[in-house]
Amino acid sequence: MKYKQIKVRIFISLLALSPAAAFAEAEAGEQTQSFIQAAINIQSFIGLFYVVSFIVGATILLSIVSTFADFEKFKQRAENPARQLVVRFIIAGILMNPSTSVMLMSETFGFSVSKESQFCFAYNLNPNTAKGGVDTDGKTRECYKTASNNLQELLKEKHTQLTESELQKFLDGRFKVVVGVFQVIAMYFYLSAWFKIYAISEGKERQTSYGKQVIVLLFSTLFLNLPAAMEQIYLWVSKTGII
Repeated sequence: MKYKQIKVRIFISLLALSPAAAFAEAEAGEQTQSFIQAAINIQSFIGLFYVVSFIVGATILLSIVSTFADFEKFKQRAENPARQLVVRFIIAGILMNPSTSVMLMSETFGFSVSKESQFCFAYNLNPNTAKGGVDTDGKTRECYKTASNNLQELLKEKHTQLTESELQKFLDGRFKVVVGVFQVIAMYFYLSAWFKIYAISEGKERQTSYGKQVIVLLFSTLFLNLPAAMEQIYLWVSKTGII
């Protein structure tokens, strides 16, 4: 268990260092290019998670096929064979098509989603077969533009000393990179939660529970849609007097 925690910490540290390297370049006067590079790195992580998730889902699906090939032994070994097979099938489907799963969870929270925009990611993330994978051009999604414009208006009302250009530069620069990093971390925990639910059903994971993983799914879905939620988060934080 400790080994798994160490791996997670190393992963998050590497993820945080990725945009940090871009910021170092920005200090040298290459802000625009460095932010685009950070965006590409962030989007590449999401694309990587999708690929790994599909492979894991396909592996679980193959395990279902192999189970039917030797079903008698499986019935003797499993506490609840029918439930395990149903959970395997559902989790395999979710992991093989993570974008649809994220879209349904986001819709449950009331976020605006579509087939082209499964969640409110800070950047465009569109499959592009001509380019052989994910199109990582660093462009901003419409939902982030709308959210940042609304947030900009709120900030201008409270912090009148800030100019519109300063706010726009901040929201479209470092702030957007930080939001993207949080979303990548959220995607990691989102997909991990589904896998842990599968492991619990198989009796392989005894350090957690279904309830804990459902909570992880809910919070990770919220963070995956952070741009759409940040206006409400700001209003709540401003009421507390923190900012």
